[in-house]
Amino acid sequence: MISWCNENVGFLTAVMSFLTFSLGCVAVYTSRIPFRKRVRLSLSISYLMDERGTLYDRVLCIKISNIGNRAIFVEWLGVAVRREKTFQRLQPKRDDFFKECLLNSSETASVRYTKRELREIVSTLGSTTCLYVYAEDSENKKYYEQIKEAELLKILDRRICK
Repeated sequence: MISWCNENVGFLTAVMSFLTFSLGCVAVYTSRIPFRKRVRLSLSISYLMDERGTLYDRVLCIKISNIGNRAIFVEWLGVAVRREKTFQRLQPKRDDFFKECLLNSSETASVRYTKRELREIVSTLGSTTCLYVYAEDSENKKYYEQIKEAELLKILDRRICK
């Protein structure tokens, strides 16, 4: 074994160089993990009832949660439509819709659309349009997820995405 190692020094040097380079790459990758931005978008439907238990409205609630270790400045959160490669934001006509916010680790922000607001927005779109939960941060990174048809049916009582 010792004589083989003495005769094949170049091969062993190449193997050791490859291992050192590989371990260096792994070290750089793992050192950057804590500094990655990680966001979770979620969607829920709330049913608003009066004191007698009668349903009088439905609200679509969109929430963004910072699940990474880095603070994220969220510039916009809401519903959007995809037009080719860009997103068109769909905002209801009220002033208190969404204000920019800074999300530290483990913090959340949310926005709500009433059934009436969603119907107004959807009525201006085509019949084959799909809606997305959409957020954008200060570094122009876009986070999006398509809203499932079943969730839209719960709030709008009709289909819009084909």
